[in-house]
Amino acid sequence: MTKMGLKSQTFTTRALDMAAQHIDMMPRHLDVEEACRDLALFEALNPILQAVNHFKELLEDTQMLAGSEAYAAARLAYNSAKVTGKNRGLDDVMEDLSQQFRKSRRQSAIAQSPAPQSQTA
Repeated sequence: MTKMGLKSQTFTTRALDMAAQHIDMMPRHLDVEEACRDLALFEALNPILQAVNHFKELLEDTQMLAGSEAYAAARLAYNSAKVTGKNRGLDDVMEDLSQQFRKSRRQSAIAQSPAPQSQTA
């Protein structure tokens, strides 16, 4: 399936205009009217697609903000429970939640490895 960009759209418009003006020279199996309807539909869908894409961006922004705010609230709850929740039956939950902030062995090894020494002449 060919993706139509601006250059292809210009070509298609000009070629179909030429075909419509010289229908007697076109192959019988070429339905110029159908091709023109397809082009018109393609062009009619452009503003709809632009609006939908804009709406999608707004939804993604809203989702990101909601997620960020929820995560910030969760971090506040976690940090508060670390301070006030000791010996209050939260040990299992806090141990589970603390996994979020543990570094993997690979990350830990990278962080602890000495910086490469530069060789100067």
